[in-house]
Amino acid sequence: YSFYDGCLPFDMKFTPPGVLPMPMDRGVVCITGKLKSFKTKAQAGAVLVNLGYIVYSSLTKDVTILVNDSGIESAKTKQARESGVEIITDLQSYLEKKYGTSQVDG
Repeated sequence: YSFYDGCLPFDMKFTPPGVLPMPMDRGVVCITGKLKSFKTKAQAGAVLVNLGYIVYSSLTKDVTILVNDSGIESAKTKQARESGVEIITDLQSYLEKKYGTSQVDG
């Protein structure tokens, strides 16, 4: 208990240096190919991170979702399909269906 509890619009708890708060784990996403639904991969990645996803630049065993907006059957897409990874071909539509348009500004 602290003297300031309830008096300020924030709590007095601090994260120790070097320790990052854990994001909501909604899944690990890898984006491959050219995007149609966002201007850049960085923009799409930022939206995904804000929604609680972890974004990887390469396909690893940790990836649970592969974004392939181009629809081209790349080596990453083939590997993901063989590994049972969910493949999304329209990220904007996927996010709008799952979270509503208010959180998705592509």
